[in-house]
Amino acid sequence: MLSNNPYSLEWLNQFQYSDKKVAKDFLNEFEYVESQKIIRELKSFIENYISKTKDNLLLIPVRDIKPSYGAIFSINNNNHGATILLPNVSPGSEALISNLVTQINRAHKSRCFDYEKKSITVNKIRKEAVKTILLVDDVVASGSTSKKFLKSLFANKTLNSWVSGNYVKIVYLAYMCSKTGENAISKHKQKIELMSLYSYPTFDDMEYHKYKKYYNLVYKYSDKSESMIFGYDKCFGKAFFEYSIPNNTPAILWKSYENYLPNTKHLLNLKSWVALFPGRAVPELVSRNFKSNIKRNKNSLRYSFLHTLKSLEKKNKNIDKDDLYLVLKSEYSETREIVKNLQRNNLIDSNLSLTKEGYKELKYLKKRRIEVDYTNEFYYPLSCHD
Repeated sequence: MLSNNPYSLEWLNQFQYSDKKVAKDFLNEFEYVESQKIIRELKSFIENYISKTKDNLLLIPVRDIKPSYGAIFSINNNNHGATILLPNVSPGSEALISNLVTQINRAHKSRCFDYEKKSITVNKIRKEAVKTILLVDDVVASGSTSKKFLKSLFANKTLNSWVSGNYVKIVYLAYMCSKTGENAISKHKQKIELMSLYSYPTFDDMEYHKYKKYYNLVYKYSDKSESMIFGYDKCFGKAFFEYSIPNNTPAILWKSYENYLPNTKHLLNLKSWVALFPGRAVPELVSRNFKSNIKRNKNSLRYSFLHTLKSLEKKNKNIDKDDLYLVLKSEYSETREIVKNLQRNNLIDSNLSLTKEGYKELKYLKKRRIEVDYTNEFYYPLSCHD
């Protein structure tokens, strides 16, 4: 929990004693997302998507478009080369997604347009018979970055007409997406298929009494001059990443004030405010603490074959294989590997229903009360040991 991290102590000590418990609870509501998990999950999803379609694909990492940049592809010149992978990208969200796209392009050259060492033009997209453009992003929170990127992408008239005529399909894939972000993309004038692995958590999604408690705390300690009290576009986000905390989270987390003037008058004894994540950077001490907790949780029952078999025994008959990870509350990539192993050993069928051997294995595991670890390549059923 974030409140238990030694790094959080200075920030928490700024709160009055009567508010400190709520401040600790507030921190503990935040969800930490490890970089490798984003890569692992998106990679698994994209490779599964590639295996299901016969289309040639163009993968484009979503990035923040500066006002001076203009169109990604030239508005009228279809031979003008666009640089998709920007050089010297600083570590963080954009570097993470760019590296992922590069890895997938290298591994699937026969299906994905590989532009690592060259620019790409609209005419080359036509020549390579690209039918699907897959836009890859880590998180869509307020949707402002997405809207700017889509505006820049569709500035090219030819590409715009291809999408309008259903010659090219645009798929927007995000690791996380909020309801606000989903609405922003759905309102775009072009048809865009949005896919996200997880919902971006916000305080708005909480029960009202909890939401109000945290809302009052944040407002009370926010500076009077602050325009992003509850984060960019009032998103009130509650997730942060290994590389940074987004600006759609409350500003008191990542913004310091030398001449601090809080919204509540009796807090004026505080002359300054020190941010927990100055400049929105997440300190190594915080990341290291969360990583060690993630490793410990990996040994929990929910990651076992026993838990998977139990869940499949009780599952809804209509559940799709690609949605099973949501039922198991596990990772998308890990769930796919578990399902492959169970099917390989004839413990479940193609409809994810337990076979005769599956029920036998489940009965054996319950009897022995053994939690089974597995590897991606191999699982030997315990019922075969005797």
